[in-house]
Amino acid sequence: IGPVAALATIKKLEEKKVASHIVEIGNTAASLWEKLGKENSLHLHVDAAFPPIAHFGFDYPNKNAVRTLFTQEMLSRGYLASGGLYASYAHNKENLQKYGEKVDEVFKLIGKAVEEKKVEKLLKGPEAHTGFQRLT
Repeated sequence: IGPVAALATIKKLEEKKVASHIVEIGNTAASLWEKLGKENSLHLHVDAAFPPIAHFGFDYPNKNAVRTLFTQEMLSRGYLASGGLYASYAHNKENLQKYGEKVDEVFKLIGKAVEEKKVEKLLKGPEAHTGFQRLT
């Protein structure tokens, strides 16, 4: 049964062109971050070397606080978002357009907060942990 299921899965992946779809979604998200980052005068870096798992990070001394603020503000807008995207076949251009609208709002807020040096004051909780720090 296992080999038959594997072959059926491969056939479906090929029919639906899943690989090219998730690459397109990842590249679109990366382009969105770059464009909105520039428009909002943010210092960030985008990595889409493997587009289905594209990600971005902020280039500030307090980058963890900025990332935490991004997540906090995206959550308040209904998106569980950090600095990355794990593309799936379920993602589509409409999802990315709506997501992009919220990212733009949050990037504007972050740009102003960085400029006024108020990032930490806007946090409603502690900064997010990095790496395995939360486990030790």
